[in-house]
Amino acid sequence: MLDLVLDAPYYIDKEWFEADTGNRLMTRWDGTKVPVESVARSWWSNSSNRSAAFSSAGTVTIPAAYTRANSNGSYTAYHTGAGNHGTLVHHKHMEDNMVSL
Repeated sequence: MLDLVLDAPYYIDKEWFEADTGNRLMTRWDGTKVPVESVARSWWSNSSNRSAAFSSAGTVTIPAAYTRANSNGSYTAYHTGAGNHGTLVHHKHMEDNMVSL
């Protein structure tokens, strides 16, 4: 599962992220490239942190509480925030709780 706020900027503006992969991208446990969380936030909130093609788009401030850990969890951990709408259920949890029919 990818996150619209924290992961989509890379897929929207690959040119800018790939200009400095060592500082702007990370690799998830499954090999998927995604933005470093702080860089994704900056992409949304600061138009100078984008390629020329997206520099004139509006800005959005992402709440500090919206983090991968808090909102999505990971392959090995559930999210740390409240609620369960849209929660990732990782493979290990599914395997542990499968029932044979």
